[in-house]
Amino acid sequence: MGTLNSDLVDALNMLLEDERASVEIEAALSNGATEYRERDALTTMGVEDSLISFQLRDWLESRELPVTRRINGIVLQALDLTRYDDRLTLFAQHQLASREQAEQLLTEDELDTSGQEILREIVDAHARHAVWSEQRAQEFAETRQFEFRRPLARQPETGTGDAGTDVPPDTSGEHSSPRQSTSAHPDSGIEGAAHQAEVEPESEWPRAE
Repeated sequence: MGTLNSDLVDALNMLLEDERASVEIEAALSNGATEYRERDALTTMGVEDSLISFQLRDWLESRELPVTRRINGIVLQALDLTRYDDRLTLFAQHQLASREQAEQLLTEDELDTSGQEILREIVDAHARHAVWSEQRAQEFAETRQFEFRRPLARQPETGTGDAGTDVPPDTSGEHSSPRQSTSAHPDSGIEGAAHQAEVEPESEWPRAE
């Protein structure tokens, strides 16, 4: 067995659960992405977190330490959110929380060089992921505030010469009702994460066991 204290082992396993949840949420967000570059960015994030998950799991196993098979329940919280920007915001918060946890574990003297390197990767990757997600969530939320209207039609002159008897033209039906842009939201891709809160995640990236 490894020589790490039980509290540290538990904290590392919780971080592994966080990484697996990140992969699942990134997969769901990429399915609901509205632009190619947005989908590409989310896919890149998913690949990064998948590799980190593999590295952390392998590091624990190589030291004969217990390895969790669970996923952070934040995936289920994401199921309750209907707006795409709300899911992005939740994802950003999750990334920042995992980053903070990794930073705290870096102060542990029991970790070897390999373990510290994995934690530094989490700190770096999650900082970038959180910044992108927060910015994209704000941009997407703003699009829901727009109202699209047709320009007002110019009223023709009556030419009657009597301002008191001028009758404005009938413009009923000439203007469409104000419309708001609909917000895109992920398709049912995230639904697949609901029943996986106790098992390994399945996504389009390598299995983060």
